This record gives sequence, structure tokens and C-alpha cells, in this order.
Amino acid sequence: MYLGNDEPLRIVIRGFDTSFRIRQFRSTDSCEALTTENAPFCSTLHDITQFAYWGEDESDSFIAKDRNAEEFYRNLTEAFTCGVTDDCDCPPQTEDCRRAIKVYVCQSIFNPCNRDGIEIAPTYRVCRNVEYLCGRTWICAGIPRLSCNHTFYQQGVTRVDNINRPLNGLDDPEYYDDSARRGGIIALIVILAVLALIILLILAYIFYQRSSSLSSVVFDESKLGEYEAM
Repeated sequence: MYLGNDEPLRIVIRGFDTSFRIRQFRSTDSCEALTTENAPFCSTLHDITQFAYWGEDESDSFIAKDRNAEEFYRNLTEAFTCGVTDDCDCPPQTEDCRRAIKVYVCQSIFNPCNRDGIEIAPTYRVCRNVEYLCGRTWICAGIPRLSCNHTFYQQGVTRVDNINRPLNGLDDPEYYDDSARRGGIIALIVILAVLALIILLILAYIFYQRSSSLSSVVFDESKLGEYEAM
């Protein structure tokens, strides 16, 4: 796939008392869909099955990968719980969190195919969804090697500054999903401010009316002696 038409390809195979078979695949011929038969664990979510995956053959490789993905899932769901005492946030684990972990592990173990049939890694968004929906980073989960700022995630970090901050734009769910919440908070503040202003204007009007009424009262000084005698 990475060779030009005129470049030779040399394949060397070594072994003892062994037979080998070499097959050539073109385009997406080496990619297969996940089904309930070859991947009973990973074939239950559309976020996973919408892609074809690399490397299925008659040796049941998908079954083995599916078992590995299920074990990886159990390990990650445990890592993203509150079982470890640390200084990180540890919210209750939700169904959305477990779903994000399942998408991550299945794509990591199987590896999606791109349009040319090349095996690729999960996307940056898939990685960040785990942190965002679980409320816990990979570092806090004790697995810093899987942190989303590594460059092996597709559509992720490609350039960093001198302190490893990403310089390129990232498809970060926190920036998108929080916008509605921030917009709601701003709208609530504006509404409360308007209501407070209306109340102040009403109070000012009432105070003005009372002041005007008092200023219109005429005091009869001829009755002053009677008031003093009483």
C-alpha cells in the first residue's frame, strides 16, 4: 500500500517444518464488519459497528480481539471508578461513561479501516469522550500512557509548544458540550438582572409616590395650641 508501482517488494519468511501462505489484499479487502458472531461484545453499539475493521480471517482473529476488548473494558471501568484515593475528581460512573469506554476499547483493539483499507488508531474525540463523560482524566485513572494528548490518536494533537500544549485545533467535546450550559447560565444571569432592575424601579416609584403625598400635606398651625393643651 505504501509502495509505488515500480518499487519491488521483498518478503522474507523463516521457519522450521512449517508451511506458509501469502495473500495479497487490495483497498478494503482486508477489512470486515463486526457482527454478533465474530464480535459479540463490541457489535452492540452503532458508534463501533459503523466502521469496518482490519484483519479478519478464518483463524477467528476477531473473536480473540473481542475477548481482549471485553477484558480491557473491565479494567478501564475499574480504573475510572473511585476505588483509588487521589486528589482527582471522582464522580459516580454513569451509563454514558461506560458507553464511551466501550467505544474506546473496541476501536483500540480492533482498529478501524480508513478508505484505503489502512489500519488506523481511534480518534482524539473518542479518547476525550472517556475523560469528559467519566469526569476523570487518564492520568487520574492511573493510565497516563493513554492520555489524549499523545500524537497517535487520529485528528488529535499534531503540534505542541515548549510546554507540550497543543497548537493545532482539536475536536474537544468540552468546548462544544459546555457551550449550551454556559449559554444557559448567561441567559439566567441576564434574566435575574432584568428582574432585579424592574423591582428596583417599582420600589423607586412607590417611594416617589409616598414622598409626593407627604409633601402635599398642609400643617394647620392654628391648631398647635390645642395639640399642646391636650
